[in-house]
Amino acid sequence: MIAAARLVIGLAVALCANAYLVVFLRRWTRALSRPRVFYAVIGALAAAQLLMMLERSLAHAGAPTWLMRAYAPLLLWSATLVQVVPALLVIDLVLRLLDRRGRAARRRGPEGEPQFAGEEAERAVLQHLSSRAHGEVSTPRPTAPALEDAPDAVRRRFLGQIGASTAFTVVGVPLLWGNRRTRFDVELVELPVRIARLPRVLDGFSIVQVSDIHVGAFLGERELARAEEQVTALRPDLLVMTGDLVHLRLADVAPATAWLGRIRARARHGLIAIPGNHEYYVGRDAVLDAARAVGADVLLNQGRLVAPRDGGGFAIVGADDVQGLLSRQGPGPRVDEALFALPPDAPRVLLCHQPQFFDTAASYGFDLQLSGHTHGGQIAPLGPLVARAAYRYVAGLYTSGRARLYVNRGLGTSGPPSRVGVRPEITKIVLVAG
Repeated sequence: MIAAARLVIGLAVALCANAYLVVFLRRWTRALSRPRVFYAVIGALAAAQLLMMLERSLAHAGAPTWLMRAYAPLLLWSATLVQVVPALLVIDLVLRLLDRRGRAARRRGPEGEPQFAGEEAERAVLQHLSSRAHGEVSTPRPTAPALEDAPDAVRRRFLGQIGASTAFTVVGVPLLWGNRRTRFDVELVELPVRIARLPRVLDGFSIVQVSDIHVGAFLGERELARAEEQVTALRPDLLVMTGDLVHLRLADVAPATAWLGRIRARARHGLIAIPGNHEYYVGRDAVLDAARAVGADVLLNQGRLVAPRDGGGFAIVGADDVQGLLSRQGPGPRVDEALFALPPDAPRVLLCHQPQFFDTAASYGFDLQLSGHTHGGQIAPLGPLVARAAYRYVAGLYTSGRARLYVNRGLGTSGPPSRVGVRPEITKIVLVAG
């Protein structure tokens, strides 16, 4: 019920954002006396939304990288409306206030006396028409008063130009910066997490989490090589990949899983992988089989005991993604059977791509859940405020009783190839006994 309510709220917010964009453009393109600009922009928006629907079909058809990269402007344009509308609201409010003050000043004379040029012009025109109707054609046609509104039109056109340039700067510059810089600025996060039942011999055990890599047109070998260096520098005891390894194309599975094999060698206890929703978009079995072939331990509603030293270990369970259940291609997250095969008194760590499973995980007695999926909002100039309309858990650490959830912001991007206010990350979780 809560998830359905969030979906409805999210759709309503998106609809209102699109509607307001139309109103904003209509008002200020009319002020610029450029109605064609309005129709061109709205047409481009509609085309972008339509073409985005074809992105997955093109990817499944094996579209080349150059064609997928050609989608970047469309993705930047159509996937960020909700985030930029607050900026447009402020711009609109300021411009309308300036316009109102300007019109008020025009109605006042040099000594502050009210002027009624508009009303006088209207009365003069009516008088002229009445005179013509009665045959009094000698009445001069009033032209001078009708010109009194010309300064208002000039002022509104000037304000429209300011609005257009300001909107482009406020919206376009952060998106372009996020495309060229922020999405490559990976943050290495080190986070100690205290687990009450953790054996003392495991105090300081490190789990390095990578998530939402989205290998594809916008993340390739160069980015993967740098990420491999960063993972190596963290010196992990165990590596986990919490879903969305590949973005959309089957052709990207080979380089993505080859990278998994390389970073697996950097961890003393190997690498555990689980599927995300994009594994189902690409082909779950193809991705997971390729991951197993390079040595990754793929857990699909399965668990294993991590016991690096004598005297203790912890249980780790990998859950299927909810997309499996939605698409009827998998069971979805089912962790009860996996727990039956593990020691009941061992600390429990869950790998689950989507963080909304956290409440269920806490009821099963998991001490820690590691998730991704949200990208931390990805385009969030105002912080996670908008993302929370769709996700209860957006980024960082959350607590429910003794259970902990960490939501990784991801390494790649989905939708617009940009990040605004949200850096990508690789996380090092350090387990603390106690």
